[in-house]
Parts: sequence; structure tokens; C-alpha cells
Amino acid sequence: MKSTFLRFFVFVLLLFTTAVFALAQEASLKKANAYFDEGDYPNAVQVYKEILEKSNDKEVKRRLADCYRLMKQPVSAEYWYEQIVSQTGVDPINKYYYGLMLKANGKYEEAKAAFTEYTQLAPHDSRGIRQVEACEKSGFFLEDPGLYQI
Repeated sequence: MKSTFLRFFVFVLLLFTTAVFALAQEASLKKANAYFDEGDYPNAVQVYKEILEKSNDKEVKRRLADCYRLMKQPVSAEYWYEQIVSQTGVDPINKYYYGLMLKANGKYEEAKAAFTEYTQLAPHDSRGIRQVEACEKSGFFLEDPGLYQI
């Protein structure tokens, strides 16, 4: 009898702990999303990272990548977009943003591959095609910076 009561108590305690954790996680996510919506990306990054320490949520990773992209930190954004695009069932626009971050970091061949894949996933969006062309022409602009020297 005592053993049954102990098992029931442990089960209820575990259930309660899980519910409290889920509520805390949800509150943190609301806080981070509020920071993001206000354009307070540094604070949003902090909260999103805290959330990712406890879970592996795709949406949180995407928001974190978006924060870094919008803060003009392409190295960090590239890392997080890479985490996103390596998973299945993600929005194709993430592949486009990943390509932009690769391009910003000077990885033109990898960016071209990302943009090509984006073009296949979203053929109606001409941005992918234009970015592929830009990556192909990057060598020309790197070799010949133009007429003026600053």
C-alpha cells in the first residue's frame, strides 16, 4: 500500500513539474517574442538562448537567426540558419536568408548553392535567381573594384 502511494506521489510530482516547466517556457517565449516585435533584438537573443538551453525548438532557432540577421551579425546568423535549413519541413525563405548570410560572409559558392535550392523551392520568387547571378559575378567585382580608389 505504501509503495503504491509513493509511486502515485512521484507520478503527480513529475506531472506537476512538467506543467510548471511548460508554463515557464511559454512565458519566456512570449517575453522573447515581445522583445523581437519591439525591435529589441539583443534582449530577444538573450531570452531565446535561455529557451534553447532547455529545448530544441525550430521556431526559437529561426527567431534567433532572424535577430542576428536584423542586427547585421552575419556570422552568428549563418550559424543559426544552418541549424534551421539542415532540418526537414522548414519554410523555404530560411534557405534564402541562409544564402544571404553566406554571401555576406564571402562564401559565394555555398551561397549560390543555397540560392539555387531556394529557387527550386520557390520558383515564383525572382530574388533567388538574382542572387544566384550576383554570386556568379562576385569574382568579377572582387578582381576589379572599379575606377575609383578611396
